[in-house]
Amino acid sequence: MLKTSLILTLLFQALSGAAQLFSYAELVRDAICSIRDEPVITYVDSSLGYYQPFSYFARKGRVEGHLQLRAPEKTAMVFTRAELAAIDHQMASAPPRLWPLQLFANSVRIPTDSTHVLPHYMRTTEFARNRQYRYYYHLSAPVSIRNGSVVIFRMAEMIHHSAGYDFLFIYVCEQQGWKRRMTIRAGAW
Repeated sequence: MLKTSLILTLLFQALSGAAQLFSYAELVRDAICSIRDEPVITYVDSSLGYYQPFSYFARKGRVEGHLQLRAPEKTAMVFTRAELAAIDHQMASAPPRLWPLQLFANSVRIPTDSTHVLPHYMRTTEFARNRQYRYYYHLSAPVSIRNGSVVIFRMAEMIHHSAGYDFLFIYVCEQQGWKRRMTIRAGAW
C-alpha cells in the first residue's frame, strides 16, 4: 500500500512538472512570436541565468514595460517589497536547466557550443538560401509569484554568438488563460 501511494505521488509530480513545462513552452512561443514571426524557432539547450535583479527595473515597486514591442503603448505593474525580494531570490537561485528536444512544435534545440560556429555558418551559401538559424534564443527558467499566477522569465534573442537583445517577459494567469502582461527591454549587446 505504501509502495503504491509512493509511486502514485511520484507519477503525479512528474505529470504536473510536464504540465508546467508545457505551459511554459506556450508562453515562450508567444513571447518569441511577439518579437519576430519565425517559421522554425531555434533555442539553446541550456537555461540562461539572470544577471541583474528584477528589482533593478522597479521604481517604488512600479515596473514599466510595453504590451507590444512594436507599439509605443506602455503598461505598468506594481509589486510589493516582499514580491520583489522573492523574485530576486528565485532569479539568483534558479538552478540550470536542460531544455528538452522539441520544446514546442517547429523548434530546433542547438547545443551551447554550436553558437560559436554560427558566424561561420552564416557565411555559407546554404544560409543565404534558407536563412535557417538566423535568430536563436536563450531561455531562462521561469520564476513565479502570487501562487503561480504571475510568471517572469528572461529571453535573449541572439543574432550571432555575442550579439543580441535581452528581454524580460511577465505573464499573468487570468480566467481565459495566460496573457502577456508586459515586455521589458533589458538590454542589448
